[in-house]
Amino acid sequence: MFNFHWLARENYSIEELKSISSKLNEAGYESVLFTYHSQTPDTFIKIPRIIDINHKIKYMIAIRPHAISPEYLQMQCDGFNEIQKDRLIINFVAGDIMSGEDQPIPLINKKDIKIDLESRKENLVEFLEIFSKLSNNRSQIAITGTSDILIKAAEKYAGTLISPLYAYNNIVNSNINKKIIAVRVFIRDTQDEVDSIIKNNPEYGLNPEYSGAEDKVIKSILKLHNKGIKDIMLAAVFGDLEKDRIHNLVKKIKEFDSANI
Repeated sequence: MFNFHWLARENYSIEELKSISSKLNEAGYESVLFTYHSQTPDTFIKIPRIIDINHKIKYMIAIRPHAISPEYLQMQCDGFNEIQKDRLIINFVAGDIMSGEDQPIPLINKKDIKIDLESRKENLVEFLEIFSKLSNNRSQIAITGTSDILIKAAEKYAGTLISPLYAYNNIVNSNINKKIIAVRVFIRDTQDEVDSIIKNNPEYGLNPEYSGAEDKVIKSILKLHNKGIKDIMLAAVFGDLEKDRIHNLVKKIKEFDSANI
């Protein structure tokens, strides 16, 4: 019924990467997305160190096009695929510059020029046009975004778009092969506990529909199938120390799917 993907936003050590990779693979996730932050070590380097050839989970690595050339990115993809074929997905993002990152963005050809979001989107499309024409380019590509320019880029170059649930209606009729819908999930033993956390921590941005006891959240996720959603990227609140509850939820849904095929 569903393909599940995990949004990994923390800066994991090598040992932590090994652990989370095994945990996600065991739960039945199709892929894990590692986000981009210019002040953390490069996941592109770390993932080949921990990859298990007996696992099936794919590694989706976020890239901001302004930070690399199309040619060098292709070299990285080729090197990764020599280590393990068909386990890498490049996630192109134009999104926000995060807290703690250099601003203005330090560039060589436009040194110390602040690139606004719309310019970064245009740069992403230009990058993809070049990247897609490189010889022997067979890289799997996903784009994250909700704007028209990125939806069209996904239709033309990627085939996969990652978008939050609230924007699903904007992409439901697009000609994109794979639409991955991001949902933030929060699970505790009782609904009262969750309601208290939502009330006292509005900065978490929790959706009550996907926050609660496990049974309730499972029912809410299963309803997404009625909307035509087949791929779901689950995310936890920053600092949630009980993420394993979410992975257990995925495992139960996957077992339910297998039992009803």
